[in-house]
Amino acid sequence: MALLQGNSGQTSKQVGQSLTVGFGETSDLMVTELQARYYQNTYRGNKFGVTFPTAAAAVASATVLGAFCLFNPASSGKNLVIDDIIAQLITFTAGATVVPLAIVAIANQTPTSTGAGTTPTCTLIGSANGSVAKTFVSGTTVGAPTVAFRHLAGWYTDLAAGDTASSVKDEVAGAIVIAPGSAIQIVAFGTPSTNTVSISMTWDEIPV
Repeated sequence: MALLQGNSGQTSKQVGQSLTVGFGETSDLMVTELQARYYQNTYRGNKFGVTFPTAAAAVASATVLGAFCLFNPASSGKNLVIDDIIAQLITFTAGATVVPLAIVAIANQTPTSTGAGTTPTCTLIGSANGSVAKTFVSGTTVGAPTVAFRHLAGWYTDLAAGDTASSVKDEVAGAIVIAPGSAIQIVAFGTPSTNTVSISMTWDEIPV
């Protein structure tokens, strides 16, 4: 077993010398970020993003695929590790109703009769890397869960028709991973179809 040694509270500079590792008060290793948080996976061409066409968020269904589905093909060989999801209410019917959005999982099945959405872009701008992920704006599923496992956003539409609603960002930070053959979609619950939203997602593609 490897042994890591250092000094508790070590902070002194040791330019040109062998460094002593610094520990916290409970032997926790103290580290700091060198590059920006997402630099490594972005630089390696593993990070991708997409903005779906603006559309009404479909009410959660066990058979009908909504307008914002991110699918990981069974043969991809990679996990899709979700970094963040951004939702913005674009148009709405004023009337003091709640516009709730949530994330629903579609596990171990391939949607059929699908309509393709926007092609994902590698966030290393200038890279020719292509994403393994598919985006769907319509389709059919078989017995997919209709129960949300994570809330995303909610707006109360008592605003005047000309008002602008702000965006909501869910810093998922890897708490959602889409395994090959599965998907997530953004859905509404009881929301009138006249409400339209814009959805963006960012994720890493990591070999299984």
